[in-house]
Amino acid sequence: MSEPTLYVIPTPIGGTVENSLTPEGIEIVKSLRYFVVENQRQAWKFLSQIFPVEQRSQIVISQMPRNIFNIDVRPFLVPLREGHSLGLLSDAGYPTILDPGYPIVRQAHREDFPVKVLIGPSSVFLALAGSGLNGQNFTVHGYIPQRNIRQWLLRIESISRKYNQSQIFMETPYRTPQTFRLMVKTLHPNTQICVAQALTTPNEFLYTAPVRWWYKNVDQVLKYPTIFIIQA
Repeated sequence: MSEPTLYVIPTPIGGTVENSLTPEGIEIVKSLRYFVVENQRQAWKFLSQIFPVEQRSQIVISQMPRNIFNIDVRPFLVPLREGHSLGLLSDAGYPTILDPGYPIVRQAHREDFPVKVLIGPSSVFLALAGSGLNGQNFTVHGYIPQRNIRQWLLRIESISRKYNQSQIFMETPYRTPQTFRLMVKTLHPNTQICVAQALTTPNEFLYTAPVRWWYKNVDQVLKYPTIFIIQA
């Protein structure tokens, strides 16, 4: 019997499971019965592409709470202690990278359980790879703050300029156009902005240009999941 392992499973950003996981990864997911997920509904959309109807009743899903960073996560690892491997899922892309889940992974390491990351898409690295901006020196911030946004933008622009560092962050779809307009008004005209929207979907948009170019093209940024990268 193989050693119980925590599998970090990337879920499709767009398209199907076959376009997001390797054949080996799909077989690993098929072998699992226990999952810790960001959202049960989204998890079932993913798992229903892999498991036939007759097997779905055997699947046990535990949903992470929003405050997972402030709670004891040890109960989520019970399947591992009982000898079962466990899958970790977020809504899209890689768990723990701009998504919840790292306390689960950290606890697995503390308890000496193996952690294996399956190959698949990450919007952060897809955006960075296609941006033309510095991929050797970058900072990932997560979601843009909802308060004092202008001051925050100026601060990370200053850091980017000082250290020649790409600054990566994301925004929720419904706030994206408004936030982008504020970015264009706030940042230096020569600062580069990469906008990466709806990656790997039919609505994908990926483009890098200086702020001065975006002045006249600000309406191209729509209400889609978005990764922003700036470099001063």
